[in-house]
Amino acid sequence: MFWTLSKKQSYLDDLVIPAKDEKEGLEKLKTVFEVAKKYGLEIKFKKCQFLKKTIEFLGHVVENGTIKPSTAKIQAARKFPESTTIKQVQSFLGLTGYFRKYIKDYSTIAKPLSDLTRKENSFVFGTLQKAAFEKLKNIMSEGPLLHIYKYGRRTELQEQREILRNDAKKSIETIQSENRKTYNKRRKIAPMYKEGDLVAIQRTQFVELD
Repeated sequence: MFWTLSKKQSYLDDLVIPAKDEKEGLEKLKTVFEVAKKYGLEIKFKKCQFLKKTIEFLGHVVENGTIKPSTAKIQAARKFPESTTIKQVQSFLGLTGYFRKYIKDYSTIAKPLSDLTRKENSFVFGTLQKAAFEKLKNIMSEGPLLHIYKYGRRTELQEQREILRNDAKKSIETIQSENRKTYNKRRKIAPMYKEGDLVAIQRTQFVELD
């Protein structure tokens, strides 16, 4: 029902409406309330936050034009025990994989672990697996940071699959690291077509949030 609202982020019954300033924020809130009233939607104000400069949403913290994993998620990765079963490996990959856009070359780093989950492979948590496990834990523990995409600024899509942007000070800031595993059927495809797919994906992924 909120499809008419522009520049929004939603998940199930959660809704985030970004605004450049308090005035715009109040105008957007008015629109939200009008739509809710029209469709008979009940809003529980105890669960709402208004005109916040910092918010936590789906395990991410958004503030000052940046986005980062929440403290709880960072601590979960830092305290994750060394895996002794496939289920534990899958759980760790689920946790870190959720934040893969923060981690450059995530699929390459995590490969020794993801290979353990294949049915044809025996479970051996050896040197390579321990190294991958510790590297991912260390990266998450450092609190990786990304910058929110801003429409209109010159944006670069690098070969290493990092999406970058130039800010007003002419410095380069990482928006996202695009890490997608290449399956056997696609490994023989020419690199130019793989990069073309990446461009197509990114063109539909980013919206202006400020």
